[in-house]
Amino acid sequence: MLFSVQPTNGFNPGSRTVTVFDFLFSCAANDFLLEGLASGVVGMAGLGRTRTALPLQFPLLLALSPNSKGVIFFSDGPYVFPPNIDASDSLAFMPLFINPANTASARARGEPSAEYFIGVKSIKVDDRVVPLNSALLSIDSQGLGGTKISTEHTWHAFGGIRADHPTCFAENENLIWRIFGANLMVHVHEDMYCPGFVNGGSKPTISIVIGGHQLEDMLLQFDSATSRLGFSSALLRRQTTCADFNFTSTA
Repeated sequence: MLFSVQPTNGFNPGSRTVTVFDFLFSCAANDFLLEGLASGVVGMAGLGRTRTALPLQFPLLLALSPNSKGVIFFSDGPYVFPPNIDASDSLAFMPLFINPANTASARARGEPSAEYFIGVKSIKVDDRVVPLNSALLSIDSQGLGGTKISTEHTWHAFGGIRADHPTCFAENENLIWRIFGANLMVHVHEDMYCPGFVNGGSKPTISIVIGGHQLEDMLLQFDSATSRLGFSSALLRRQTTCADFNFTSTA
């Protein structure tokens, strides 16, 4: 299979495409694998830590509106959005961890997890620390616990942790990932908004799952070479969005 991507200088697309030959892919025989995806989607791209996934060093941007385009860059920055905002200049970095046990729905026995985990140390609501069992924030020898980043899940899930309106996660005292505004609340209908968090159950495999809604219109840079995650503040606070990247003019 041929796989073609459009190059960019970080400001706008190039005038040609780059083609990868003998690209590995699989055919899904069951339509249920596509259930719940956006209208018109006919397949999925694997972006985990597996040998058959797309390149492992990439930033990921998810659009806030289902009618807008997100964007993936398979390279380092700059990542410039109108009006001349380089989203990479606000990145903060935290370590990525490997879970020794495979927790994915499609498991390979005996192999570590291909998913992405971060080391959350505390949760705050309005700058108040949420009381919780801190042992749940670490991954134990059986692969249970910890905090996973997953676009498979729409909402943020807490398992065994009571935190109804969390607003930020602390990797340490100096590194904080803040979640608020559009990434915190979900527009249900008319004037009704609800927190974008669900109960993960009393006996979860993973204690916290940061889902797609919390990642929308933020820049995430997954750097497998140094095993770290770069994350930005919400692009909406800088008067731009993922969908604003210039897909039409050429460099």
